[in-house]
Formats: sequence, structure tokens, C-alpha cells
Amino acid sequence: YSQEDSTSADYLFNLSLEDLMGVEVITAGKTLEKIIQVPASVVVISKTEIEKYGFSTIEEVLEQITGLFMTSDYYWLGTANFGVRGFYSSGPFNNIFILVNGVSQMEEYTRGTPLSKLGIPVETIDKIEIIRGPMSVIYGSGAFFGAINIITENNENNEFNVRYGTHNSINTHAVVTKKTDDFFAKFIAGFNTSDGAAIAYTDLTTNPVKPNGKTFLQNNGLADDATTKNQLSFNNKFASLMLNFGSFKFASSINSTKSGMMDGQPVLGEGSYFISGSSVVSAEYAKELSPKLNFIWKENYNRYNYYNRYEQDYENGNMNSNQISSYLESEVNLNYHPTEKTNLLFGIYHRYVPEYLWGGDYSYWGTNFVNFLTEIENPFSVQSI
Repeated sequence: YSQEDSTSADYLFNLSLEDLMGVEVITAGKTLEKIIQVPASVVVISKTEIEKYGFSTIEEVLEQITGLFMTSDYYWLGTANFGVRGFYSSGPFNNIFILVNGVSQMEEYTRGTPLSKLGIPVETIDKIEIIRGPMSVIYGSGAFFGAINIITENNENNEFNVRYGTHNSINTHAVVTKKTDDFFAKFIAGFNTSDGAAIAYTDLTTNPVKPNGKTFLQNNGLADDATTKNQLSFNNKFASLMLNFGSFKFASSINSTKSGMMDGQPVLGEGSYFISGSSVVSAEYAKELSPKLNFIWKENYNRYNYYNRYEQDYENGNMNSNQISSYLESEVNLNYHPTEKTNLLFGIYHRYVPEYLWGGDYSYWGTNFVNFLTEIENPFSVQSI
């Protein structure tokens, strides 16, 4: 960043309150506008703040935002979920819209965004824009509580970092950039692993004596002092490439995660876990047609798959399920600024879901599903704001 850049992290820390209200954000209206003009509650977390407070995960960053609260129940997608201003809904961010560099990260099955799907090393984030309040008019039904845009594309520094912490956690990332007058390229790679917390099962559940004389934990093949050691482990690999040349932008990312989870009752050994993989490819063309009129075209292809292994009990074995989905988004927007305080957005949006397969082995419950294909979606919308 240069000192004159209004989004620079160091620059923001030296601004007065009045000047801060003039800081520009892009998430609220899909165009750059000053915070004071945004009809919503806006928070901007800079790279400097992330480094200053030593945040190591996106969850830790968001947990510090006033008005957001986190729950982490290690459920079947093994991810944290957030509520806004006292409102909460089940599922991973299915009412808070998550973007990375302005690109949707939603997956089809839950219509939400598990943070395990992102995998972005927190040290590579330039800033995070959080819009608290209904944003459904801009982003659709998944944005009733707000929108969060994680921006990684601006910083031009080359970086390499290794961090070690509790639970044998290791965070490693590398950033390589190349810039010329009309070209910019950025490659990010990250690796994150942890043994997870070792929590006594008696802190998570009661342990009554059953009619057979054994305790609840003993009936599940566990000692009364058993813990979750090695059952909540986490392993993530991430890589992304961004290319900017002239009015065009291209970005792609891949992410792979394996995470322990809790499902119903205490279990032996490795426990329940899920494995997920995602890939995102996006392209954008932006052109200033006149000082008051901007044109933006976007394409986004998103594919996500996961495999869940549910360890039920030591006598009856386990179950598993898997899901594969993909979608293609197309969007065209015209931003018109007739005056300094007036912004008009005209847009056309199309979403196509060509692939959605879901199946599983639920023999523990006496049933199975194999390659169940849901209805293909092909929604189309026009907006004017």
C-alpha cells in the first residue's frame, strides 16, 4: 500500500474520526462508497489489526467484532457458526453472505459457507469488510444477517511465515507477487494443522450409571476419564492464484480440509470426521464508461465436495455420507453516480446448478442413499437499487 491509498492499514490508524467516516468500502453496494454513505453498520478489520492482536484464524478475527457472536459445536461440517445482534440460525453462515475478493463462497447443500471451505491463511488477508444488517437486496436470501468480504488481492508484499501454538498447531503460509505497470500476479499457499482440544467427556455430558451397572461412557467402550484427544484434529491445505491485467481479473483457488467432529455421543479411536474439498474459478471485467458510469461483468464457477464418517459406537460401527455440488454464477452490473451522494445500481444475475449429488451408507439406521440427484436450479434475477 502507499500512504495515499485510502484502504491502507497503516494509513487508517492515523486518521481522525471524521476522516475515518470517509474510508471507502465495496461490499455494501458492490461499488466503492464512503462508510458514512452506507445505510448499514460497517466494520473494517485491517491487516495491521490482525497482526497486532495475533489472530491465527478467521474465526478469531470475527469473534472480536461487536455484534457478532460465535458458536462452535463441532457438528457435521466441523465449523464454527456466527450470529448477528442476538439473531442466530443453524447451519454454517446460511444467513451471512461470505465473499472472498467479491466472489461468493456459498455451497449448495446448506446454502451457507463453512469456514473450513475457505482455508485462507489469516496472515495473507489485507482487510475484512463486515456489513451488519440485512443485505438480501444486494446478495439474495443468504444475506439476511449481513455480508462479510475477505480481501486478499491488494497487498503486494512477498511473505513466508511459520507459527506454532497450543494443541501442536502449526500454521504456515507463503505469498509471492509480481507487478508491472499493467500486470499484477499473486500466489498464496497455506498449510494449517492441529491436534485439537483434549476435553474430558464428563465436561460435555452427564455420565449416569445404567441398569447394567456400567456408566454411560463405559457402555460406549470408554473409560470414565476419557477425553476427546486426537478426535478434534484439523488439517487444511490451501492455494490460490490471482491475475490482474488491464480491466480484467482472474482468480482461482483450491482448498482441502480434514476435521474431527462430534456426532451424537462419545466414541472410541479417531472418532467422527469429515473431509472436504473446494475449488473456485472467477473472472471479472470492469470498465469506466464515463466519470459517472461503471460497467462490471463477473463469472464464478464453484465446486464443493465432502465426505462425512460418523462413528456411532464401538459395537455397531459407523455410517458415512458424501455430497458433490457445483454452480455457475453470471452477473452484470451498471453503477451510475449522478451526484456525489447518489449511487444507482442496475444488475442482472443468473445462477445455474448443473451438478448436485448426495448419497450415503446409513446401515446403522437401516437405510442407504446412493447418488441422489436433487432438482437442478436455474434462477434468474434483475435488480435495480
